[in-house]
Amino acid sequence: METLNPEKLEFLIKINADYFLAEIHERQVTGTAVLSAAFHGDYRSCDRIASGLRPRGYPQAIVCDALGRPVTADMLALATAPEVPAKAPLPKNLAQLNALSATESRRRYKSEPDFKARVDQLYQGR
Repeated sequence: METLNPEKLEFLIKINADYFLAEIHERQVTGTAVLSAAFHGDYRSCDRIASGLRPRGYPQAIVCDALGRPVTADMLALATAPEVPAKAPLPKNLAQLNALSATESRRRYKSEPDFKARVDQLYQGR
């Protein structure tokens, strides 16, 4: 499944079955059937605009991707999931442990149970 970055300007607003939002000028909504002529915005902006259009006579207003497909939660889920930082490798011996700064060693010892266990093993001679 394709994932979309909600921060990029790659979203459109479909206002009915045939047209996409081109612009809003002095409360006048203009639509277009041409995707490249439609308003492009980030997901949050398009969602706000579509939500504002629905009670104002455009009940079908929805956010779409650049190909005109309705955006689903699955399409955004992976792009908006927080990145889990890769864990630094555990030291294999005392030399590798001593190569770390004291600050880094203390931080990891307090916050990473695996690191704490490995340090304890190294100092016990295992």
